[in-house]
Amino acid sequence: SATVAIRTPSNSHIPAENAVIYGYEGSTAETYFTTVETGATFTPFEGVYSGSCGTNATWVFDPQTGVLTIGGSGAMTDYKTTADQPWKAYADSITKIVVLKGVTTLGNLAFQALSNVTEVSLPEGLTKIGQQSLKATAITEITIPDSVTSFGYQALNSCAQLTTITIPKSVTSFGKEAFNGCSRLGSVIFLADNDTSITFGASLFTASSKVALYSNNNASVKALADQNANWISFDSITLEGYCDSTNKVHWAFNAKTGELVLS
Repeated sequence: SATVAIRTPSNSHIPAENAVIYGYEGSTAETYFTTVETGATFTPFEGVYSGSCGTNATWVFDPQTGVLTIGGSGAMTDYKTTADQPWKAYADSITKIVVLKGVTTLGNLAFQALSNVTEVSLPEGLTKIGQQSLKATAITEITIPDSVTSFGYQALNSCAQLTTITIPKSVTSFGKEAFNGCSRLGSVIFLADNDTSITFGASLFTASSKVALYSNNNASVKALADQNANWISFDSITLEGYCDSTNKVHWAFNAKTGELVLS
């Protein structure tokens, strides 16, 4: 690979005297900057920053940005322990995960316990969020693509910074304890049609957490709320009413956007 990261003094051009070039040992970049553009300093990356994570899926970690990128196509590998993660050596340095279009599943335990990850980007075409795949990360929000159909066992378990999540209508199955341990999760918006059947595993949320469940009067969501007095079901994603007895001040709340409008 000839991928490089370039750092130069401000207001300078590439190539430049005193530029520091980061790349892989044996790469074209190393050859060029040690034999042609000798005014720059070539510094090799330490360790292995790329590899395979599925039959046709690959990974690349950029130590300069903290971004772990999953590319290629098809399903990711399902890992048995976090020690099997190929990027385990850089776990403390990974702050963002980007999964590119073409990847169809998040492997079991793929990103579990990457405790400094605050952002995750998922592509259209992804169909499954595997068991414990994002467990114990520090994400504060996440957008689930419309193509996802299932969440595995403890898929987002113990994501303590997650406050809200919107579930697209494509999702019909949740494994046991998928969101258990998400202590700050206060609202979940289900976009499924009212007659869509959704399967929920046991102990989906922390029993003691108060969670507002918004849906289009979906029977499965209402039944889920009946399992625990702290889980409250609302029959609409948009709630509205009046603030006064004369019905002059109207309010409307959109759970999906979090917007409250007074009129």
